Amino acid sequence: MGEIYNLHQHSRCVTIYLGKTHITFGINFTSNRAFKNTSYEGTNETSIIYDQSKSKILYWGGILPFYLGQPDTIIVENFYDKIYYLFKKDSDTWDEEDQFTLKAISDFMLLKAKNMTEDNAMSVESFDVLHYVFVVPSEWETEIQEKMIRPIFIQSGLLSRDDHPDRLIFLSDLESIFYYTQNSTIAIKRGPTKLFMGRQNILMVRLTPVYNNVVSVALDLIEAQRSLFGLSESVFFPRVMQSDGLLVKTDDLITRLKEYLVKNLFPQKNYNANEHNVVDIVLNYIYNRIEHIMDEYNEDESKRYIGLNVPFIKDTDEWELNELQTEFLKTISIFDLCAELSEGILETIKNLLVNNVKEKCSCFLIANEYTNQKHLDPLLFSWLQAILEYTTFSLSYIITVPENKSEIAIFDTDQILKGAGVYAFEVIQNADIYASPCILPYEVPTSSSSVFINAAPNALIHIDILFDSTLISYSSLTDDGVIDDIIEHSYFTKNIGLPPLGLFYNFRKAVTLNIDKQFISITEKYLSNDLNCIALHEPSAKKLKEMSLEFEAVINTSTFASKENVISTQQNKYILSFLLMYFVYIDNIISSKLSNEKKNVNIGYVISIEKKLLDTVIGTKENLKQMIFESGMVKKNESSKKLKIITQAEGVLANIQRSLKLELPIKSCVVLVKIHPDYLLFTLNQIIVTASSKNQEEEEEEESIVLQDEVISIQNIYESICLNMWNHLIDNPQFIQRCDVHTGVNLFSLEPKKEFSNIFKSQILHHIFSRDSDLQHEEKIRIQLTSCTCEMYLSISDIINIAIEPVLDDLVACISGTLINTALFGKYTNILYLFGLLYFNHNPQLQIILGTLLNEKFEDFNGEREMETSCLILPEFIKDIPQPVIHQPAVMYRGFKRGDLHRVCCENYAFYMRQNMGGDTAQVINPLYKSKKTDSDGIECENLGIPLLKKGDRISSAGKDTIIYVTKQTDSIEEHVTLAIVFPTSELFDGFRPDERIVKNETLFEVIEYFYLDFEGFGKGSDLPIMISMRPKEYSSSLEFSVRILGQDVENNEEESNYVRVGDPMTLKRF
Repeated sequence: MGEIYNLHQHSRCVTIYLGKTHITFGINFTSNRAFKNTSYEGTNETSIIYDQSKSKILYWGGILPFYLGQPDTIIVENFYDKIYYLFKKDSDTWDEEDQFTLKAISDFMLLKAKNMTEDNAMSVESFDVLHYVFVVPSEWETEIQEKMIRPIFIQSGLLSRDDHPDRLIFLSDLESIFYYTQNSTIAIKRGPTKLFMGRQNILMVRLTPVYNNVVSVALDLIEAQRSLFGLSESVFFPRVMQSDGLLVKTDDLITRLKEYLVKNLFPQKNYNANEHNVVDIVLNYIYNRIEHIMDEYNEDESKRYIGLNVPFIKDTDEWELNELQTEFLKTISIFDLCAELSEGILETIKNLLVNNVKEKCSCFLIANEYTNQKHLDPLLFSWLQAILEYTTFSLSYIITVPENKSEIAIFDTDQILKGAGVYAFEVIQNADIYASPCILPYEVPTSSSSVFINAAPNALIHIDILFDSTLISYSSLTDDGVIDDIIEHSYFTKNIGLPPLGLFYNFRKAVTLNIDKQFISITEKYLSNDLNCIALHEPSAKKLKEMSLEFEAVINTSTFASKENVISTQQNKYILSFLLMYFVYIDNIISSKLSNEKKNVNIGYVISIEKKLLDTVIGTKENLKQMIFESGMVKKNESSKKLKIITQAEGVLANIQRSLKLELPIKSCVVLVKIHPDYLLFTLNQIIVTASSKNQEEEEEEESIVLQDEVISIQNIYESICLNMWNHLIDNPQFIQRCDVHTGVNLFSLEPKKEFSNIFKSQILHHIFSRDSDLQHEEKIRIQLTSCTCEMYLSISDIINIAIEPVLDDLVACISGTLINTALFGKYTNILYLFGLLYFNHNPQLQIILGTLLNEKFEDFNGEREMETSCLILPEFIKDIPQPVIHQPAVMYRGFKRGDLHRVCCENYAFYMRQNMGGDTAQVINPLYKSKKTDSDGIECENLGIPLLKKGDRISSAGKDTIIYVTKQTDSIEEHVTLAIVFPTSELFDGFRPDERIVKNETLFEVIEYFYLDFEGFGKGSDLPIMISMRPKEYSSSLEFSVRILGQDVENNEEESNYVRVGDPMTLKRF
């Protein structure tokens, strides 16, 4: 893929449609993907009037009557025909008049663009803020786009010759129709979204009024192909397989109908004037009846075929016909008449379909009111619809036509521009996903808890917290960040116990703390608990020291070994209190071991924690940060101590890249999966800085960020292996040497199974998965039950083949499944690799065997499903985080000095509200808004905008929730609130604080979406709690906003305006 053009450097997207005599412009924010709110700037006649010298423009966009026939004016009009004429004419032969025509069209485009920006109150010095989508007629050759349209844009000044081609993109009106009908947020009620799925083609029939009573019938046989872009939620793209067309005249249809009636009502060669009058009366009835008939059957598609194929004339008394004539009229159906009228259309469609290779074909009938700005005669439209129904029915021997196959729609310029908008936003979204991220210039913060301000760390303290260990190290740094001395963990814990958290916490079902009873009294003595916010009663150094000593006694192994004193609790208060004391205890260990010289320098604290531990016990990194602040280890905004918290998965990719010498392209994604005994930890990483994209001297290596992480629980691997082996022994008892008691007796009862599982699990952990295992591949282990003398001898090879491989098969299916599961990573289209790391095995020899087996299974599993992501299990024991190495640069040094890159918001977002009383008057009142429920008085929201997010605000993968309150002011049961999510268009918004308000008017806000919330169930004076949620959707490079009453679910109902997405390309900033 070549370099992707960043369309977000232009804040507005302009869509343009050129018809026969008119041109229509639409404009949107580039970030806006809410198609319903597309802004249209009106339609103008394609005409411009100059004075006789051709130097002064007198009027444009229409021809005023007093200019007509004036000898001193020059009028250039009908751009459609003139552009095509010049295209067909060799440009080398263009004369002065031709050149002036191009200038006139360019002048018109410039004036229209200026008018559009003025109407939108866009104060722009140039048109650099605009990029364009131009809809060309499908009957035009594609070469006209670059030969004629782009030069016109350049000549007008809307583009420059140096602009990237994607700043002006093209699509045909047929493609625009195709895109429009598929977008669920804007599609017509009977739109053909369902037609574009499956093994079928589409016959698109466009009816265009040419002049009075004449219609052009354009026939296009289309194959629906996957999008031009590899987007997970993209629409289909039309590939025109074959086209044809013909003209249909009303007079011809009437003539054929009349001939048919004459032939059957009056078979004699001549008929008199009275009989001629009867024919005209019957003809008039039949011709005018068609609109009513088609409307009736359009409402119930299931009856359409039957209804059009049965007689429709019931009463003939007023026509004074004989018995034979009456019988004839009461037997004819619409299809009988269509058989007489469809000759030309039938043959043309037959020629299109005869080479169709699909099993089915669906039909789509369009009344084209966009080309000529003319309405189609409804009677002619109805007859042509009936003829199309008959034609597809008649050609069923060539192709199978599915039920409900014919769709009908009227298209005007609004629908064409909306379809162009769908395409434009696909192009924009593709650019957002794949274009290089924007890195905002570094700004020295005024305060920070993670970055030294105008300084650098002199030392780093690493605290690595796992279930089974907690490790501490201290690294002294030189002025340029190189490690010149390391104090290892053993120094800190000499003569001091630092047991791992896994001794105290159990995560099997719910988080459970197992601890000595004395811990409860220590908690009550030193800590307060207010709504799960744990805090110290008296955070003085003396009290902290006292608490640390008492806590040490509680967690001392000799004390903890006495099970009678141990209690189990699931109360959040004690679960969090234990962690807080644990950090206070670690801080005391560090302080007691370090000299003042080591302590009184700039120290960067790096807390790395196991992801599952963070999620299940603490919740978020922010919660952990606040806990560490409370412990006193690092104080918030302390000048000499700074804190960074990472999960153990965050440092793995850099180590893998170094190990494999792997260079990844910008914006590519990699999934890392850490396979633990009872859960899988997935981390989706995206490359944001590569060797070729570096622009700062300090950036020494590639950088990535974590877009998403997931923890998936699995059945315990060791228990699964035991179960597989037990089930195999049931079917293959020859592996067992039975004792005298069990000879000929059932051994496979519940008690022996439980005993076997305990013994076998202990054996495989010690002899197979242990780091110290020295068992050879074919060497056997002996398993003997304690309740009898039954024995089993199993080699490692047997265990792998019988018990381990089925577990590996399940792992492969689960892990690969995440790549196609749209609730996990299935919507990402740029995942190049999935790397797996094994954490349930510590045997280096077995690690290689398991890695080889898993890689073979991944290749087979993914190959059968044509999955493109390369999956690779790495047999090496790669460190979770970069370990300090003497005389090597400290990995975290740069982060403490200048910050790490984080995803931030690229736009400003706000909301405003209005309140409706409902009822007949629909009175609008100003809402009373509260930012907190405890606020005594609400703020009257008259023309007030309230900031939600600002450019440069940090975006977490979890998103953001904002809760506000609106007071119900009346007893009306119909009272409701309309809340709008908006783009503030004023640059003044950049300087506002989150607690400030901005005055709302039409020049300040561009509406993204309206949300409607009612007060049902709330009485007068009640405060309606409203949650405004933002969730990043990284796979589509967008943000999703939803609005709901607190306690209600957000339903993904297309008819309900409860969520909206906006494009927000990756923007990064150092924190």
